[in-house]
Amino acid sequence: MLKKFLAVVTTLLIAFGLSVVAVAAPASAHHTDLSAKADCKTEGGWTITWTVINSENFEGEVTSSNNTAIPTGTKLAANPNYGNSNSIKNTFTQTVTSNSPVNTTITVKWFRQGNTVSHTSNVTFSSFPADCFNWNWEYPAPTCESLTVTYPSGIPAGQANDVNVRIKYGVNFANEVTLNFHNNTGTWSGTQSFVYAQHPNWPANIGQYKVVWVQVGGTNYHWQGEVTCGELPKDASAEVSTTTPTCEQGSSLVPGAIVNATWGTPVINGNSYSIVATANPGHLFADGNSTKTFSGTLQGPKTGGVCDDVSVAITITYVPECAVDPDNTWRVFNPSDETIVVTYNGLTHSATPGYSTITTPRSMDPITLTWGADESGIKPGSVVGTPGADLTGEDEECYTAPDVTKVVGQCAYFEDGTAGNRTVSITYDNTDSNVPVTFSLQGFAGVYDRTVPAGESVTVEAPNVLPAGGTYTVTAAGETFNLVIEPCPTFEKPEPKVEQRPVASFECGDTQVTIVTTTFTAEPVFNTETLEWGWGEWVEGESVTTYRAPLPEEISEEGCAIVVTDPSASTCTPNGATDLTSWIRVELNPNVEFRIDGEIVTAEFTSVTAGEHEVTATALNGYTLESVNPEPDYWTGTSHAWTFTAVDAAVDCVPTLADVLPSFDYEPLTCDTDGSFTIGAEFGDVSWTVNGTEYPQGTYPVTEASTVTLEAYPTNPEDTLNEAWIDEPIVLTFEEPASGCGFPLIPKTPEQLAFTGAAASVGIGWAGALVVLTGLGLVILRRKASAN
Repeated sequence: MLKKFLAVVTTLLIAFGLSVVAVAAPASAHHTDLSAKADCKTEGGWTITWTVINSENFEGEVTSSNNTAIPTGTKLAANPNYGNSNSIKNTFTQTVTSNSPVNTTITVKWFRQGNTVSHTSNVTFSSFPADCFNWNWEYPAPTCESLTVTYPSGIPAGQANDVNVRIKYGVNFANEVTLNFHNNTGTWSGTQSFVYAQHPNWPANIGQYKVVWVQVGGTNYHWQGEVTCGELPKDASAEVSTTTPTCEQGSSLVPGAIVNATWGTPVINGNSYSIVATANPGHLFADGNSTKTFSGTLQGPKTGGVCDDVSVAITITYVPECAVDPDNTWRVFNPSDETIVVTYNGLTHSATPGYSTITTPRSMDPITLTWGADESGIKPGSVVGTPGADLTGEDEECYTAPDVTKVVGQCAYFEDGTAGNRTVSITYDNTDSNVPVTFSLQGFAGVYDRTVPAGESVTVEAPNVLPAGGTYTVTAAGETFNLVIEPCPTFEKPEPKVEQRPVASFECGDTQVTIVTTTFTAEPVFNTETLEWGWGEWVEGESVTTYRAPLPEEISEEGCAIVVTDPSASTCTPNGATDLTSWIRVELNPNVEFRIDGEIVTAEFTSVTAGEHEVTATALNGYTLESVNPEPDYWTGTSHAWTFTAVDAAVDCVPTLADVLPSFDYEPLTCDTDGSFTIGAEFGDVSWTVNGTEYPQGTYPVTEASTVTLEAYPTNPEDTLNEAWIDEPIVLTFEEPASGCGFPLIPKTPEQLAFTGAAASVGIGWAGALVVLTGLGLVILRRKASAN
């Protein structure tokens, strides 16, 4: 045997030694041929083609590389034709924009018979074609002062002599100039700076400007953007003033001349004012700020003195005659209710309310009327009248009859669409007449009478005209005209607007969505300026509550989750809820779709074949899924998958029945002590009844003569009683002690006591000893262990 063992070991050692010799080939026999060449790219730069040739007829692998063009992990196929025209070439390309030398170092390993051989190739390539040029070369962005360009080497002749820079300037950068830098004597090279201010077309006092576009000859790249430079011009200005107060009103603010700026809204607070002027975009005020604030005090109206007198505006009009005469006739109009004394040319005239006439010698000089002497109660005033020419009325009428052409009115409307009193505009038309004509509106005490010059028309505003309108009479030059003023139209009031506005509320714990629909009403409102009906604010009214099922989007928005209990699969442990012997169980939910091996599940228990199955759960109707498990087994999401192995209980499960052995003991009644009995088990789970009533295992006293019937049975119905137990009731009879009180009682049926109590224990003990002595102890012990 020893020789055989040594022979085997020797054989293994020899085999091991031979394998080492086979792998230890010279490293120089394995190598790669690495080479490169470059080609010009039409858009600029070069394309380098790297060629790697495997020298071996078995596969190699690139295990390291400093050039991403030949990735680590690249497989080099077996090359049985190395050295001839059919040799396999592995090619790799990379693009470069510079002709700087490019190094590639790769290490290739060959894996064979569990050992490796490696070889490193190192090539630096610099033989780039000299006639390549990149037309897409770029230059830095321009600055506020200049553009700096570094011309690349190799730029074709005549391509570096032209640069254009576009500048925007002026108000809102509305002006534009393109600065062309041109080399008239040759081409530029190296680094050149083109200074804008040195160009002859650079605008003087340019102020703020932007560089927006650059073109450099010799490259396809054009820069475009915005570089804002310089300062805004300080050419904004503004002025304010206040008016002189009068007896009727105080001084007021007058925004004056403003240049390159706009006025804001004046703020009047009592007798103080302030107003802000804001410079227009692209401008500043002289102090360099974009705003300027003016503030001051406004004076109140004048009081006392002449301010207590009444103001009267008297007018005077020259009245031409139909024939030339030696006098000038003037028509004076006094709008007040009192007679006012006026003076002219050293004379006085009493101007009665309404119209009166003054006659003066013919003269082409103007006439001046003054009034308001001291203590008269009338404020001083004056008016100048200009004389006109008389008419020649020999065979013609002195003038053409006047006309009243139109009456228009502005109705004053209330918010219910009805009209109140209004103001109308009456036009006195004297455009076709060659003499002044006085128009008189009857019934208004001359208030609306007007003398209209020849060839002109005058519009008179008459307020408080009833909305129903009416007919008004106008007299002019002896003719009477009727003016009909139409009544104001009424606007029919529309119905109120009514909207039903539902508001839905839903939480994840709810089974339905609560919808509260509220009625909102907007009443019609009449716009008295545009004369159109609109609607006022919405007023909230009654609400009605309804219910419906939640929508998937509502459930999803609320982020509602369904707690999912993990499914289960059949095992050898019985399950009384189903008669299936091989099954997968899920907790059905209308919002969760369960599938077993891709098939939709429709029942709690699904019959499956014994073996591995995949169960998936997918949330429906907008829900998500949430595991009932705590961490670390917690999960959540819209779907989840489990893998279960189902057992077929009818085939794969063989029940294992336990072996149980009851035990009992007893003590009879004596003269000095009570009797007792003890019930228990040698091994296994045993239940007992005493006189037909279940009792737990233990010791129980007997105080008087009686009969006790004991029955033992396995607690688990599927267990079995040990073959050493006789499955019959045990009857213990406890009797009064015999005479002398020296002999204990014995059971009435000794045969039944042969395997119980102390007698059973002693009997089994001797039996065990005999078994051991006869050499069968090992077998009995194994049997007991199996039973346990």
